[in-house]
Amino acid sequence: MNSPITGLPNGYEGLLVIAPPGSEPYYCLPVNEYINPTSAHNGDKNPSIWCFVWPVDSVHNCCGWFTFTHYSDKIVPDNVDVHKDHRRRGIASSVYLFVRENIGTKLMPAEDQQDAARKLWRKLAPDTGCL
Repeated sequence: MNSPITGLPNGYEGLLVIAPPGSEPYYCLPVNEYINPTSAHNGDKNPSIWCFVWPVDSVHNCCGWFTFTHYSDKIVPDNVDVHKDHRRRGIASSVYLFVRENIGTKLMPAEDQQDAARKLWRKLAPDTGCL
């Protein structure tokens, strides 16, 4: 399943891709990014969710990459990277909220996080710790 990501900051577009468990790796067009479901944590047993974000004028030159594992009761980020030139603009927040709203399963923080990720979670879910 491929779906445009809505709600991104002005000047950005994105694509959400869901790969079923055990899917074969492939290149995802139009972003030409390699989707390897088993590279996501437990992607061979659970669906993996991939999100790509790029500036509108860059013809799918990604500046944000996100992978999540969709367990039966939660979604957990596996790898999140926003290029340093595009950080602190709301890209990660927008992607997290879009995934939560469109998948319908609570989004939980990963157990091992960097400082920036901990700050983001405190901002997005200060009371509950999850979205």
